[in-house]
Amino acid sequence: MRKILSTADAITTESGGTPENSPADSFVVFEQPLNERMRSFMRVEFLFDKLAHFIEGESDWDSRISLDTLLEILNLSSRGDIKSELIKELERQINTLERIPDNPSVNGSLCARLLRQLRDSLERLRGVNGMTGNELKRNELLKNISQRASMPGGAGPIDLPHLHYWLQQDAPTRVAMLKQLYETVAPVKTALDMVLNLIRESSPATREIAVNGTFSRTLDADAANQLVRILLSPEERCLAEISTGKYRTSIRFLEPSMDERPKAVNRDVSFHLICCCL
Repeated sequence: MRKILSTADAITTESGGTPENSPADSFVVFEQPLNERMRSFMRVEFLFDKLAHFIEGESDWDSRISLDTLLEILNLSSRGDIKSELIKELERQINTLERIPDNPSVNGSLCARLLRQLRDSLERLRGVNGMTGNELKRNELLKNISQRASMPGGAGPIDLPHLHYWLQQDAPTRVAMLKQLYETVAPVKTALDMVLNLIRESSPATREIAVNGTFSRTLDADAANQLVRILLSPEERCLAEISTGKYRTSIRFLEPSMDERPKAVNRDVSFHLICCCL
């Protein structure tokens, strides 16, 4: 069985997460969280990525989508108390790194730098008063949009003249307000990036073959399994369907179709597997 490197090993090599000499953007990446905390983190990460794409846009539709996404972040963060969960995860990662043995094989400077970054992020997050997005909840424009969001077409100019007026402002005015609103949740974004990046880079990639398009792997029951990642060459022209249990992960590769359900691949598929353990 191939050895999955520990966090200490990853810190030793200053690598992990992607195959050696292979840039991450040369792969199609599929990910499967192994617990509910990771699932919530990755959903909020997706919304922050969406917000980052639209927040600088100059059209009124860019601004509208940015406001909608801020509301989604607020709702998802409040539902699962993302701030508290991030604090717990940062504390756990700090404790894990602090327990790494002090020996010549460990990159001490990298480990110390990571610990400083984690502690700084933890302190900034602790400095946020109340739950995530409390200031956003007091914003009158967002409150009005939230009240109408569940109604089809309810965020149009008929029902929300306040929003309609704001969208007619010049682009710099709208972007400045959006960035001001974003700052209220920025500590969450910083902590989230730290947590997820460290988990993704905690273990190296192993090259695997899915015989006739299927693959399974037993997970180390003693490891803190967080995330399964599949790195697939675009040349394979298929997608990965990942099913996971507490101690096992199974992968099926499927041929995508826009009109029909994806069909199982009946050939061998080469891919890279990363079982992120931290």
